Amino acid sequence: MKFLDDDAVRAALDEVDVLAAIEAAFVGLAAGDTVQPAQSVAVLPGERGDVIYYPAAVLRARHLGVTVSPYLAQLAEAGEDPVTAYTLVLSAETGRPLLLCDSRRLVAARTGATTALAVRALVRPRSGRVAIIGTGPIAESHARYVLQVGQWESIRFYSPSISGAGTIDAAAAARREALAAIDPAAGFATSVEDAVRDADVVMLCTSSSTPVLDPGLVAPTALITAVGTDGPSAHEIPPHCLPDLDVYCDYRMTTPAWAADMVLAREQVGWDAASIIADLPEMLSAPTTSGTGRTRYFRSIGLGLEDLALAGLLV
Repeated sequence: MKFLDDDAVRAALDEVDVLAAIEAAFVGLAAGDTVQPAQSVAVLPGERGDVIYYPAAVLRARHLGVTVSPYLAQLAEAGEDPVTAYTLVLSAETGRPLLLCDSRRLVAARTGATTALAVRALVRPRSGRVAIIGTGPIAESHARYVLQVGQWESIRFYSPSISGAGTIDAAAAARREALAAIDPAAGFATSVEDAVRDADVVMLCTSSSTPVLDPGLVAPTALITAVGTDGPSAHEIPPHCLPDLDVYCDYRMTTPAWAADMVLAREQVGWDAASIIADLPEMLSAPTTSGTGRTRYFRSIGLGLEDLALAGLLV
């Protein structure tokens, strides 16, 4: 069995077609040869943390697999990163393990690529302005992959740490420089309002447990995308706004039960997941931009099939 650490995964991902692999896995979900169960969580006793399991089967590639991502409180208390993630790939023909790899790069790549596929499906023409709220690895991945699906006039990043008022430290300055180098169209806004003004696509790439955007700030014709985290209260727009949006998601069979904004919207204002217009397997298999003409909202949570699709390329 092959093992790839973070550096090896990063180098390998540069050599494969990430968008094509993710798209094929989602199309397979519609065709019946990708299997995507719901993720599950095991809470560790004594407030030690938890473990999230992301299983999937991508039978077109003859792969079974799971990503295991623990949060360990003892690491957080020691000032270390408390979250790790590893993806195991097995042969669907022999059941034998083929690959174990560090998943950090996979998670960043698949998250940005999944959103980019939604942008490709829902935005016509793909040549306007993009706003990205967040400046971490997930935001960077969003920028890199959305550039592969459109010719954008501008991509404006915003986060208080690197683009707000006042001076920034050396690490933030280096981060700003790295993001600016992604593309000549990349730049920085001074506020959320500045970032989303006249934007055609607004990508929310934060781990916030409180809203970072009022959808009323964006143009009625815009697309908002959000990724959030697995936290039970993580949401990037106010949940009560969902009934006023045309809602799309990565997979309607799992996302409404896990995306905190959808769960809270159901509890607080009676939002119904049946109102989701389409999920990504549907959009990629039978392309459509149909809706009611309201602001569109695409919510993804990260699925095992995405990790497995990319890890399968590295076997």
